[in-house]
Amino acid sequence: RKNKIRYGFVQPTYEPGGDAFDALVDGYLNKYPNVTSQRSIESYKQDRGVGFYNNFFMADVSFFMSPPAATLLAAIDRSKLIFTQRTGDLVIQSAVVRLFLKPEEVHWFRDLTYEHMTLCRKEKCGYLIHKG
Repeated sequence: RKNKIRYGFVQPTYEPGGDAFDALVDGYLNKYPNVTSQRSIESYKQDRGVGFYNNFFMADVSFFMSPPAATLLAAIDRSKLIFTQRTGDLVIQSAVVRLFLKPEEVHWFRDLTYEHMTLCRKEKCGYLIHKG
């Protein structure tokens, strides 16, 4: 908080949201043209698929609960794209962060590692995994 960081992530990634999600975000930005800086809009539209791997991240929750983030999140929820197009949380969070936070409010933790491992007990899948 003292550094005014509102979102921190460990790994950048690329995951496009798809045509329907892009159309929804564009419609939101057309409806609310002054909701964020033109620079943020242009940067987002230039490469929409750039995102933040979010299995580990740190966030100021109040950011996501306040306008304009909450307004866009509500529009995404009402669209049902999460269910009909399988629009994932990575795409949604990344769009909101990229559109509404200033670059200096986002931090890439380059000195922190995180590994995503799925644990599997022997009785569940031990016969499927080569022991070599």
